[in-house]
Amino acid sequence: MDNTKSISAGEVYGRLLNYVKPYWPAFVAAVISMALYAATETGLAAMMKPLMDGSFVNKDSETIKFIPLALIGLFLVRGAANFITSYGLGWIARNVIKQLRKEMFERLITLPASYYDQSTSGQLMSKLLYDVEQVADAATDAVLTMIRDTLTIIGLLAWMIYINGMLSLIILLTVPLIAVLVYKVSYRFRRISKTIQDSMGDVGHVSNEVIEGHREVKTFGSQEYEQKRFEIINQKNRNQRMKMIATDAISQPVIQLISVLGLSGV
Repeated sequence: MDNTKSISAGEVYGRLLNYVKPYWPAFVAAVISMALYAATETGLAAMMKPLMDGSFVNKDSETIKFIPLALIGLFLVRGAANFITSYGLGWIARNVIKQLRKEMFERLITLPASYYDQSTSGQLMSKLLYDVEQVADAATDAVLTMIRDTLTIIGLLAWMIYINGMLSLIILLTVPLIAVLVYKVSYRFRRISKTIQDSMGDVGHVSNEVIEGHREVKTFGSQEYEQKRFEIINQKNRNQRMKMIATDAISQPVIQLISVLGLSGV
């Protein structure tokens, strides 16, 4: 029986923020790096304008000398910002995972026997080993999306409005459709992720039973039965993983298609 109370994604992230607080200097450094990374995206678009205006075709010597050096500097800043962001968030995530596992283990050893009777050993191991990793990784991806990607979009949108206000307006009309799609995909990801967590618990449970009871398995000649039982749950885990992969694979082309349809309407 699973008595776990269902909570929203916002509540999960709110709780995780409490674990991030001790590492706020690293988080601030990562946020600044994300802002720099977003600025390089807009800067790259701005540097492409002279090329589109025909500076190379017209052999503008000043532009020809400036752009290569500017591009090198831009990508150096971009690379450094990306490294600091990835390493900083990864460092924070590993520390959060360490603390979560510590608290979960301390909680596990104090729980009553009735709790263990309601859960398999595989499910408990999955929560301690797998679920914590999933939560931390999802939180890291969410931070990248909310901060770096949002700043990138704002910067590019401001540049587009500066270049062509009408084109920007057309693209903005596609934003609600993209937002709905992202919401649907996120909801499906979360639902599938819960199923994957459960199936990983089943895989761990069956494996643990066979390993600990290997003498009984051999004594009663139940190898074939255990193989079939494991194959069923292993296939279920594989199917859920493929659903996650398929959802991710189809969502990005659909978002791009919506954007292109908006551009084609200009």
